[in-house]
Order: sequence, then structure tokens, then C-alpha cells
Amino acid sequence: MKVATLLAVTVCAAILGSSWGALPGKAMALAGWMYLLVVLPPLAVAIALLFVVRGYELHADRLEVRRLLWSTRVPLDGLERAWHDPRAMDRSMRLLGNSGLFSISGLFQGRELGRYRAFVTHPRQAVVLRAGRRTVVISPADPQAFLDALARRDPSMARGKP
Repeated sequence: MKVATLLAVTVCAAILGSSWGALPGKAMALAGWMYLLVVLPPLAVAIALLFVVRGYELHADRLEVRRLLWSTRVPLDGLERAWHDPRAMDRSMRLLGNSGLFSISGLFQGRELGRYRAFVTHPRQAVVLRAGRRTVVISPADPQAFLDALARRDPSMARGKP
């Protein structure tokens, strides 16, 4: 994901740089279209940066996904099962969200998991949380330690892939 982010930011900067240099000498109609090339790349990067996943905080009743300026609350009521699966997101399709600019987050659909929400920075460290029909995928720095903390929170929760 670091490579994808670096590549995307570099491409956006290149588009911005080449568009900015072309603006003054063009006709008014073309200049209007070119202004989009000046505005859209930095806007896309800024929006993706706002939704970056900076970490996770486990509370008694919820998981908080720390973003750049806020936290997203994920309720843990009814949590039935959790497991580490480095291939959880393989062959998943993004329905709504970001697939790699600073993080992988949003709504996804996969064959094994069905529809799920993702708040991921390292797909190979994926931990799947299942509560009824809700499925969430996160990527804590230490998946095993996170699962141990979940088990201490709720000893009745099942561990391991269903």
C-alpha cells in the first residue's frame, strides 16, 4: 500500500504540475477544463488523507478506528467470532471507498466474507470481526495481541475461522 500511495501521489503531483504550466497560454474554454486537472488531484489526495487509518482503540463496547481528524466507532455488541486471516481481502471487490491511497477503507464484497467494512493499512495483518450479519476487517500491528485483548474482553467469543 505504501508503493500504491507513493505512486498515486506522484501521478497527482505530475498532473497538477503539467496542468498548472499549461493554463495561462490556453483558450478560455480549454482553460476551464484544465482547471479541473489543477483542482481534482490535490482534492482527491486530501480527501483520502482525511480517511487514513492511524490506529485502533479497543473499548468495552466498541472499537474506535482512529482517523486523521476523528475516530470511527465500530460497535462490538454481539461479537461472535474473530480471527486473523492474511488473505481475507483477496479477490474482494470495492463497493464504496478507497482501495489503497493511504489506507484501504470502505465497503467491500468478497466470496468468503460476503459484504464487509474494511479499515485496513496492512492487508496481510487482517483480523476479521463477525457480529451476526456484520463483518469488519481491520489490520492491527500485532493481530495475535489484538485477538488476545478481544478474548479478555469477551471470553465467550469464538476464535478462528468458521
